[in-house]
Amino acid sequence: MRGLCRCLLTVLGVALCAAPVAGAHDQLTAGGGVIAPARGGGLSGGELMGEAQARQLEVPADELGSGRCFTVARNVLAPDPGMDGTATCTGPRRTRLLLSFGFFCTDVTDNVVTAQQQLACAVAGAQSTIQEMNITVDAGPTVNIRTPRFAASSPQCRVQLAPGNFLGVPPGPATFTTSGWAAVIRHLRPGPHTATLQIVLAPGNGEPFTSTIFLNIARGGHSNHQDLGGRDCVD
Repeated sequence: MRGLCRCLLTVLGVALCAAPVAGAHDQLTAGGGVIAPARGGGLSGGELMGEAQARQLEVPADELGSGRCFTVARNVLAPDPGMDGTATCTGPRRTRLLLSFGFFCTDVTDNVVTAQQQLACAVAGAQSTIQEMNITVDAGPTVNIRTPRFAASSPQCRVQLAPGNFLGVPPGPATFTTSGWAAVIRHLRPGPHTATLQIVLAPGNGEPFTSTIFLNIARGGHSNHQDLGGRDCVD
């Protein structure tokens, strides 16, 4: 069984000690930031995606859907949307919130064991299943990140599956690889921001769905995220 990533892996980056500097191909947002390929906390976009997916596998399914955020890497948060598709987060300056979506394959559900086999499985699943990934920030222009520039794949990740995990398999060690598309939104101003990610699936795979993240960038050091710690997906 191949698996679509259940959560968004988002990065909304805020670095307020300097003026926003957009690259030649970065998309400016209405909130003063830019949408760019995912990086943060010293990790690539693929590594961030893998870390976020690992967190979902390492907790029981009934603990997912908190409607909050959790730490993926240093200064990087990912949302854990609730049943209504929303997550509400507060982060200090330099917070990055990861927005991504992908497809993952595991040794325990897909009969793919090596890193190469899992990567091929995940890439094929993402390419055939996901048609568009549209990001909008603060009612600004919508950007479809399902392009080669935003493509990302994780290294092979090792996890300890939790009892009651959402894969529905017994707890124990497992490996997986994930592939998809990931963006970072950087340099947002202090205050409230709204980011949405609409996923449009290929015909026959389901209806479009949208997750909305309400992010408040605090001027001080307050944050309401969960720090789950650990590294699972870095070579």
